Amino acid sequence: MPDELDPLQTQPTMPPPSPPPAAPPLLIRVPAAASTVTPISTVTPIWIYIAAGLAGVLIIALVVIAVLSIRVLASTPAPTPTAIAVTPQPQLIASSDAAVAGTPLTIQGAGWIPGDGLNMFLRDPAAPGDPILPVGTGQVSANGTLLVTFTYPTDPRWANLRKVEVIAQSRRTGGYVSVPLGVRAGVITPTIAFTPTPTPTPIGATAVPGATIAPSLTPTAVSTATPTSTSTPTPLVITQWRGEYYANASPVGSPALVRNDADVNFDWGSGSPDPSIPADNFSARWTRSLPFDAGVYQFSVQADDGVRLWVDDLPVLDEWHTAAPTLYTRNLTLSAGQHDIRIEYSEGTGDAYLHFNVAPVTSYAGWKGEYYNNPFLGGSPIL
Repeated sequence: MPDELDPLQTQPTMPPPSPPPAAPPLLIRVPAAASTVTPISTVTPIWIYIAAGLAGVLIIALVVIAVLSIRVLASTPAPTPTAIAVTPQPQLIASSDAAVAGTPLTIQGAGWIPGDGLNMFLRDPAAPGDPILPVGTGQVSANGTLLVTFTYPTDPRWANLRKVEVIAQSRRTGGYVSVPLGVRAGVITPTIAFTPTPTPTPIGATAVPGATIAPSLTPTAVSTATPTSTSTPTPLVITQWRGEYYANASPVGSPALVRNDADVNFDWGSGSPDPSIPADNFSARWTRSLPFDAGVYQFSVQADDGVRLWVDDLPVLDEWHTAAPTLYTRNLTLSAGQHDIRIEYSEGTGDAYLHFNVAPVTSYAGWKGEYYNNPFLGGSPIL
């Protein structure tokens, strides 16, 4: 039997021994870092207030400017549109839809440069490469209008056309405007004179009783009415220089005289070319197409007073002023073929003198200069 505990045993029962206490943790002191941590401040920086204030002021200023702009725009009247000046285009209008040989033809125009001078020509639209015919000059008025009257030529070359173009060319710009016209032949109305037929008159006879009186009539010739037509003017045939003479100091309008001149070589002295032309303050124009070989030619004009010269409608000489007899020369290089020459002359007062000549240049006293209208010396020189 196992031993039983003595209830009177005063020795208490010892509890089982407790495990030894755990060793305390090893604390290692780590030295603080060299840099110090700045504590976070809860105070708002002052620059934020300044920026916010400036932004508010800017917003208020923009609102004020917008309000003022709206008021100004509302009170400002709408601007008046400015008209844009439109340069008119030159125009030509003929007084008739058809020209008649030997009768005046009036050309009107508008939209031209005020004060500009114009040269008038005729051109065959069926042969645009043929030479054009100078028929007059004109002066543009201060308001840009033009009025030129010339006599349509009776030369068969132009009188027999069905259509023709009238050209007005600006002397200032070289531009031109044309107007087409028809051409009608002049109609000659014959004047017929009738001779009345005489009434036969019986010759008196002695009455015989019982006899019948038979009047004896003497036959009288009856005149037949013969129509008589007005004389037809002989057409002017130009075989050399066409000379147009004007009773004023500038070749404007219709010429007072047109004739065929064998040469442009005149010394009228104190007289005039024709009784229909005054001795002073008259003018003239000569035109002709001449054949040339290729080469350099010297054009010489001696005049008293003013003179102008064109070759193929290009101005070569312009000495339009009063002067004593003065010699002018110009050298010009021409290609082989026909070239149109136009000379205009003006006489003021005193003696009237004009001499024209053209001759090839075969030698040069100094340097021979040739001038081209291109940078590569192509074609024939223009001077």
